[in-house]
Amino acid sequence: MQRIYTLILHLRAHGHIVEHRARLLLRFCAAVGNAFLRYYGKAVFEDDYTIANKVLANAPALQKIYNDETGYKLGIFHLENATAEFRNMLEVKERYNF
Repeated sequence: MQRIYTLILHLRAHGHIVEHRARLLLRFCAAVGNAFLRYYGKAVFEDDYTIANKVLANAPALQKIYNDETGYKLGIFHLENATAEFRNMLEVKERYNF
């Protein structure tokens, strides 16, 4: 059975994360049995809200969370200086730098 997980970061225009987002490092981890994937790097947030607006236009449930009334904005980001590691418990089997 395949599971898909979604990460949503809540950003307030006047909040702590927005003020320090230039230094935000993220790590995503996934496992299947004894095989692990670690993907990590520096989060770079998009200043253009075009993609976020398209996501919200197609996701009514998210519109209830991300709106002017709640003060939350949907943040779209990509990772820079990213690394993906395929590993087991003891060692890195493959590493890719992006």
